Amino acid sequence: MTWIFIATAEARSILVVPIIATAGLAATWLMLEVVQASFLSFGETIRAICILKRFDVLKALHLNLPGDWKEEKALWENVNAQLQWGAADATIKYKHEDK
Repeated sequence: MTWIFIATAEARSILVVPIIATAGLAATWLMLEVVQASFLSFGETIRAICILKRFDVLKALHLNLPGDWKEEKALWENVNAQLQWGAADATIKYKHEDK
């Protein structure tokens, strides 16, 4: 919009304003598409990493691996409650390796 106002005030030809308006709209649309594509790609990568490496995260936190999906869901809810909200009532059972 700034360029349109500047072009309107300073242009020596009447064709400059529509050209700048059209080019600005096209550039804005193109940049929006680039940002959306980048975000979708990044989001898919993060989701894939979270799904593929979730047991490595549990091992790094020294947590017992769940036996089934219900246990895993409950475990992640407890871990999230503790890490994100600092919930005191989140029950997380750690495994300690023998030294």
